[in-house]
Amino acid sequence: MILCLCLLGQSLSIFAQIGTTFSEPATSSNPYVDPGNPNSAHPLPNHPGEMLLNHAFGGNELGFSAFYIPTRTTSIGLTDGDLAGITDSPTIFLDEPGTGGWQTAGQGLEIEDTDGRIQIVFTEVDLSGTTNPMVSVRFYLSNTGYEFSEGVMDNLRFYCRMDFGAYEIDLLNTAGQDIDDMGIEGDWLLASQVLPPGSVAELIIEADFNSNAEELFIDEIQFSEGGPLPVELLAFEGTVENGGIHLIWTTVSEQNNAHFQVERSSDGIAFDLIGQINGAGTSMDENNYDFLDLNPLPGWNYYRLRQVDFNGRDQLTKVIAIEVKEFPFRMYPNPLSGNILRLSFGAASGISAGLYLYNAQGLLINSWSGQTPKQLDLSGMPRGVYILCSGTGQCQTLLIEHSP
Repeated sequence: MILCLCLLGQSLSIFAQIGTTFSEPATSSNPYVDPGNPNSAHPLPNHPGEMLLNHAFGGNELGFSAFYIPTRTTSIGLTDGDLAGITDSPTIFLDEPGTGGWQTAGQGLEIEDTDGRIQIVFTEVDLSGTTNPMVSVRFYLSNTGYEFSEGVMDNLRFYCRMDFGAYEIDLLNTAGQDIDDMGIEGDWLLASQVLPPGSVAELIIEADFNSNAEELFIDEIQFSEGGPLPVELLAFEGTVENGGIHLIWTTVSEQNNAHFQVERSSDGIAFDLIGQINGAGTSMDENNYDFLDLNPLPGWNYYRLRQVDFNGRDQLTKVIAIEVKEFPFRMYPNPLSGNILRLSFGAASGISAGLYLYNAQGLLINSWSGQTPKQLDLSGMPRGVYILCSGTGQCQTLLIEHSP
């Protein structure tokens, strides 16, 4: 659940290497006490004499606003008084010697024992005129035992909501993982991500903890130019072909490019990895790439590329949307690594007129007529690309990976 799409009363920041070290807001050591209902989502306004959770954008440092979202069966939130807001407290650094204290302005944002999700939403940043913008968050996570309780795993997420909610890009997301196994505790770390140029980015910090020993400190946030683009993308598009979606992209230069990860989504927000294509390393020539999604989703499919350098740094492309209006029939598994291909049919598939299997050169390899088959035995077929068509000309691409 996202509670707020924009920051009321705060200006859209025009990009010019902007961020925050949290040096403008006043600090306090008094815990923040939330008088709101812990069982419903609501804003967390500032209270006199308590740690500040909101700060207006004034042109020098990013502003931010705070929200609470219940996630646990016995929601408490910040009603019991917790350390949440701007502080210069050295408490955690006294508890854990050798951390070096605050890294920049001597104060920062602290969040602990949230008993629900605390969401910090920063001023939107306009990336117009940039070529390779980046966002980075310097953070410290206390070294303690994070756990699963009340049906919820302790969770931490830094991400940018792009173009007013069109899609999201993660810097850090511990969802589905045990924080204790991730190696991100007990030291200052930098989470960063390359952002699409020309977009609008809204950084969001989310924390969901249930112990006062579980503390997050944010020291510095920075939007900046990341240097020359590792890959200059000329085009990225896709078309529906034979029941699949054919993605095509072209680069005009590449530096240190290890590979492209192809990601797909049903809603344009949550993406899954569906394939990987090797890059050209370093090249000043035009390079053409393609990927065939043999099992697209019915309806709209959203795709993006994640370009990954040899050093592990990555950047995301724009998102493209392609609609598959109707599946006359489905076949699975596809690709086929075994011998048996299973089939399911729509109401108007035209299968009663027969099924026809062609190779990549368009030659008819086999055909089936009569009663609609629920599976096909393809044990004698060599590996390769095939086209399976109904008698009314509805076709889908099949990839056979087994050896005859």
